[in-house]
Amino acid sequence: MHGEYLLSVSLADERPPEKCWGLLLPAPPSTGDQRHRSVKVSEGWQTQQLVARGGIQGAVLASSPSGNYSAPIEFEIELRQASLIKEHFFERRGRSTDPQADARQVFADLDLPNNATDAEKLRKIVDCISQKYDYGHDFRTDLPLTCDRLRGNCLDINAALIRLLRVAGIPHAYYIGFFFEKNKSIGGRHCWVSTLIDGRQEDWDIAHHLRQDAIQVSSSLNPLPGIRFAMSTGWDLIFDLPFGTFEVPHLATPRWLLSDGTAMDCPVKVSYKRRGSTELLSSELSEVSN
Repeated sequence: MHGEYLLSVSLADERPPEKCWGLLLPAPPSTGDQRHRSVKVSEGWQTQQLVARGGIQGAVLASSPSGNYSAPIEFEIELRQASLIKEHFFERRGRSTDPQADARQVFADLDLPNNATDAEKLRKIVDCISQKYDYGHDFRTDLPLTCDRLRGNCLDINAALIRLLRVAGIPHAYYIGFFFEKNKSIGGRHCWVSTLIDGRQEDWDIAHHLRQDAIQVSSSLNPLPGIRFAMSTGWDLIFDLPFGTFEVPHLATPRWLLSDGTAMDCPVKVSYKRRGSTELLSSELSEVSN
């Protein structure tokens, strides 16, 4: 579904929470599959461009003295084959990237030969995660990867995938945004992982393969028919602002920045349309990550 799209995000909150410094908006990344053109807010907003530590993920700090929080925020995104962004595949995180013991144990149990290529390691890792997990909508678990069977949604599955990719030393990028399934009016937040081996990018969506009971997971951006927009890349993003330092796990949707140094999720409704069209292709957003 290549083309130019306008993604409209409306805040469900009628007013900001108390002691709020402003609203942190994602600046969608340009990727190998999309090009970000602009973020537009109404004239009543005051805005400041930001970049997370590491210089990769962008954001917009917005405040509205007039209190006009109901006006939609518009993201202009072009979906097309684009240039590979190699900088996305080198992690810049707020916390340690050292793999945990359970991930190291699971990787060792894959019994890979010493001369295994990165492509062979990647195939084994993908198969391991897809066989270990059952898909569960909005399910959370803190069980170690050494468990025989686990259950989780896209967030859980991709977190596990990344932990094994770190052990293997395979460059990877984490993306989160919105996915709208074909012929359905309700979309949802969704995340996926891309890997980089020998200059070749491959996109992995294990959760959507599991939703379809796929026998083997293949490299595919849309194994489940639909359309997706990446809004953020990277884990544990840190933004340094004049009134404090804020860390957010990702920036799929806008977040309120509070005076105590924390960030609060902001409920939203999302619609999108092709540029130049008046027809909304979706009008709701599930609060569940799928």
